[in-house]
Amino acid sequence: MSLTAPTPTRQAGLAQLALLLAGSCLSVLGAVLIAPVLPQMTDHFAGVPGSGALVPIVLTVPALIIGLTAPFAGFIADRIDRKRVLIVA
Repeated sequence: MSLTAPTPTRQAGLAQLALLLAGSCLSVLGAVLIAPVLPQMTDHFAGVPGSGALVPIVLTVPALIIGLTAPFAGFIADRIDRKRVLIVA
C-alpha cells in the first residue's frame, strides 16, 4: 500500500485548446499572409534572372522547413518537456 497522496488529474480547458490551435495554424497562416504580395514581389524582382521561379518558392520554403525539422522538434520535446518547448517556440 502506498503512503503518498494520489496526484490530482487536471483536465485541459478552453485556454489550452486555443493555444494548441493557434500554434498549429501558424505555418498555414504564414503562407496565407505572403500569398497576396507575390504579384508585387514578382514585379519588384522582374530584372533578376530566375525570379519567375524563385518568388513562388518564398511561399513553399517555410512549410518545407517545418516539415523537415518537425521530427527533431518532436524528439527535443520528448527529451526536455513539451510545455517548455512550446513556450520557447
